[in-house]
Amino acid sequence: MRQIRWLVMAAAALAATHAQAAVKYRVEALPLLPQSLQSVDYQDINNRGEILGYGAPPGSEQYRAFVLGEGRYREIDTSAANGFSVNPRYLNDRGQIAMTIFGQGGPRPWLYTDGILKDLTPEGAVGSEDGSTDVAGLSRSGHVVGNYRDGLFFYDGTRSRYLDLGLNDGEVALARGMNDADVIVGSIRDPRLNWNGFMYDRGQITFLQGLRPLGINNRHQILAITQAGAMVIRNADDTLNEPGFFISDFNNVGWATGWTFPPYADDARAFLYRDGQSMDLNHLLLESQQQRWTLRLSYEMNDAGQILGIGSRLGGSGDEWFLATPVPESQSWALLLCGLGMVGAVARRHGRTPAL
Repeated sequence: MRQIRWLVMAAAALAATHAQAAVKYRVEALPLLPQSLQSVDYQDINNRGEILGYGAPPGSEQYRAFVLGEGRYREIDTSAANGFSVNPRYLNDRGQIAMTIFGQGGPRPWLYTDGILKDLTPEGAVGSEDGSTDVAGLSRSGHVVGNYRDGLFFYDGTRSRYLDLGLNDGEVALARGMNDADVIVGSIRDPRLNWNGFMYDRGQITFLQGLRPLGINNRHQILAITQAGAMVIRNADDTLNEPGFFISDFNNVGWATGWTFPPYADDARAFLYRDGQSMDLNHLLLESQQQRWTLRLSYEMNDAGQILGIGSRLGGSGDEWFLATPVPESQSWALLLCGLGMVGAVARRHGRTPAL
């Protein structure tokens, strides 16, 4: 029994060590574009590994939305909106897309669900067409937050309406993100053009002095910029983490990705922040790929840790989009499984019924 207990403790310790070890990544180039698209940009990646983007036909500046999944590009039909160009921004795990479509009446926010477009122009919309119009967040349930002309709107799955933030005269609010609990973050600009961050939760507003939020995850961590220009992650207990690089995205696990210009490199390098540590993504590639790829910019990341970015391959023709996917460390897992196997073997030996 003492031997079994020791082996169980050893296997548990090995599992904990493995969980804390640096994750490894496998990188691959995105599939070649169809001939109908060029000037492509990728905007989001959901937890199913589907990638949202947009591109224009050759010789055109009218952008179309598409989703890349299972190695195929699928164009999104937005013709019902009578627009001439599309800026898709968010893709959730249900395949819904929050986007801005540009038409004769100016840009409008839309939600795409199973082939159907929903106009998210808020009820009673007023103001000049010169204001900001974009979508700023899409939840897993299909709720959307965004900015329309002179106000901040929220779509609850049924209605799209302006939110009353209790602003004073001359103040303007700008939404920058929302989590799956419909908690919204953004900034308020006063008449002196000073910006202050806020968090809005079911009618209650909390001001985030000294911060300009860029997003919020399901842990209520907030990605923000300080007045000094540093990018930080504000935790739910008000403490701040400063990864030390430009952060382009962070996920619901608390990982962040982006890029910086480290002293050992002559160009930008893609970085990952995880468990309090900032790491060069190139150093996390599988050994077989470290000499073949250089990852420079990372833009989007899902909750599985998959990262979408731009890099170059040895012998390639230039920069190209990549998808980096976490992989288990085979040696650590092999040791772990071996340890668990030993536990099982000993347990079976000690649990065997004696021969009569």
